[in-house]
Amino acid sequence: MNITFNNTRFFLSFIKFDIDVEYATLLEEFQKENWISWNYDTPMGHENPNWNLRYKLKEVQSPLLRSIQDYVQSDVVKQRAIDMLYSFNPAFQGLWSIEKDQLSQWANWHMEYMLDYPGFQLAPHNDYRRLICAGMIYFNQANDPAVATTFYHNRNMEDPMVLPNGIGTGWLAVNDYCNWHAGKNESNYNRYSALIGLTIKTPEEYNDR
Repeated sequence: MNITFNNTRFFLSFIKFDIDVEYATLLEEFQKENWISWNYDTPMGHENPNWNLRYKLKEVQSPLLRSIQDYVQSDVVKQRAIDMLYSFNPAFQGLWSIEKDQLSQWANWHMEYMLDYPGFQLAPHNDYRRLICAGMIYFNQANDPAVATTFYHNRNMEDPMVLPNGIGTGWLAVNDYCNWHAGKNESNYNRYSALIGLTIKTPEEYNDR
């Protein structure tokens, strides 16, 4: 397995993830898992009419899916993501006023598998403030605009950019005003993906490091 980040526009990077696993194999593993509705721990004030169409994995059972998750969450990939963020300097360091090595200590790098049923819609948004950057890795069979994420330069949805998807394709974006984005599943099949991100640790997490 190997993952790379390639900048495509300001504060936005494409992901290429070479998994070396056939789509049919991944699909079979996903279908065996125990998916949990996103609703069960959604904080008050963050409700979405379509959350009942989004599910996630709390405990991954498949050894294959665990190996993918372990690789993506590894320190090697975390460092590549941080290197990508700082490639936007001086803008990124100016945004957070923190050195690269400090950011690695102060933030958690994480991945979570997602399942979005047909009909899922997520309106244009920025992410919550502790999230330094956020991204997705897609596991659908081929590039399909019906399950794509679209980026905009502002809340008025100017300069739209529909990102490619398909197995091993993805994106990572700095959580800033220029990266409003929207997601959907307008296809007739389930969209499997992984959410990834770098989140500022709570005081308790930082003290336990």
